Amino acid sequence: MSLLNRRRFLHSGFFASLFSRALAPSLAQQADSLSSMDGHTLFVGTQTGPGSQGIYRYSWNAEAGTLRPLGLAAPSIQPTFLTLSADRRFLFSANEADLFHGVHSGGVSSFRIDPSAQLTPVNSQPAGGTGTCYVGLDHSGRTLLCANYAGGSASSFLVSPEGEISPVVSNFHYTGTGPNHERQEAPHVHRATASPGNHFALFNDLGLDLIHIYRMDAATAKLTPHTPPAWQAPAGSGPRALRFHPNGRWAYCVTEMGSEIILLDWNEAAGTLTTRARYSLLPPGFHGRSQASEVVLDHAGAFLYAA
Repeated sequence: MSLLNRRRFLHSGFFASLFSRALAPSLAQQADSLSSMDGHTLFVGTQTGPGSQGIYRYSWNAEAGTLRPLGLAAPSIQPTFLTLSADRRFLFSANEADLFHGVHSGGVSSFRIDPSAQLTPVNSQPAGGTGTCYVGLDHSGRTLLCANYAGGSASSFLVSPEGEISPVVSNFHYTGTGPNHERQEAPHVHRATASPGNHFALFNDLGLDLIHIYRMDAATAKLTPHTPPAWQAPAGSGPRALRFHPNGRWAYCVTEMGSEIILLDWNEAAGTLTTRARYSLLPPGFHGRSQASEVVLDHAGAFLYAA
């Protein structure tokens, strides 16, 4: 499977994901934005190679619907997914590599955002597994979670007030296969999400049809096994993306091979997901190839969008 088949969708909205692909179809993978005096600065992650050196900046004008390139924000190795800290002082990237600074691993990197929206490197760490495809912060901003797709593993890190990432605090490697022999020949961790109450970390495993669940100590970034250890998705469906509703009680899981949204009830006290309903993303009678990728909600939780 090519890298493009498991690209990440924009953290904050469908429109900017489409724009990033239009600007550089083979490069731009994920973007995140922050407000500026002129509107918004859009950071775009890429697959690095002959045409790309790392993370790029664009000026986004929401009223006019235009993007203006501002050039390279920072060189980086395969920064295919980005996330911003809540205070917009730091940007973190997943480095989707098999070799990162001489270590057989992907990586995670931190950058300080200066007043002109340029990025200054803070530090990087090996991710504890190869093909790091997703990075996300917990609600305190102190725990960084990552998903290692190729390595079939998940990791956590502690983030300092200065944005520095610690070495791996917790690291879990999975084993097994799923019924889809082409896509589920091994575990493939695709998403890392903190629960609404910030007591749990959840990791979508496309290869094993599971969402692994761990108790999380946000003060130390330590993850510990939980009972039950996971939610079981339909066999061969490939749970790829996860998004919680603002009310903290519902979660929406997108399955890549199943092309469905699965509505889940979340119990923060028990740390459990329960299937409530399933919705197909495909029109009736569709028999072509489909790979669902992402789900987002508006801030009020009134509208849901899937790709």
